[in-house]
Amino acid sequence: MFGVSDAPYRIRGGNEQLPRAIAAHLGAEALQSGMTLEALARTPAGACALTFSSPGGRVTRVLADIVLLTLPFAVLRGLDYGRSGFDALKHQAIQELGRGRQSKQHLQFTRRLWSEQGSRPAPGTGGSYSDAGYQATWEASRGLPGEHGLLVGYAGGAFATPWRHGSPRPPRRSRR
Repeated sequence: MFGVSDAPYRIRGGNEQLPRAIAAHLGAEALQSGMTLEALARTPAGACALTFSSPGGRVTRVLADIVLLTLPFAVLRGLDYGRSGFDALKHQAIQELGRGRQSKQHLQFTRRLWSEQGSRPAPGTGGSYSDAGYQATWEASRGLPGEHGLLVGYAGGAFATPWRHGSPRPPRRSRR
């Protein structure tokens, strides 16, 4: 994991290649955008019944053998999942567990300031840790060619709240 990059895997061409490949494999007829999940239930035969609504009011029911449900519990609370087959402990978790507050900012630079001579007592890696607001930064462009750099900033708790709807201030133009 450590060395030229601390990212163990990268997708050549960018991460968007993964959902595009999945969509190509499934085919256009299997994908519908703009649908909202309203309910999930378990059928007597053991299949998963998903009920979706569209912006036009059309209701669609989909039966599936396997469902990978990645919704936060706070979102699941708004769905009809009473016939889902979830056990009592899962129902309790959905009703009672909260949601954490985190933010992750990707900052793009025309050059990697943190690794230049004279930027500090010694060139750095872009990594930092703090208990005064933000929690950590790291360079996401390690091992990539070129001068441009990406620095990732991560924050949690109250410090992350202003970021929940995007940047709390207009973006600043870099000065060269």
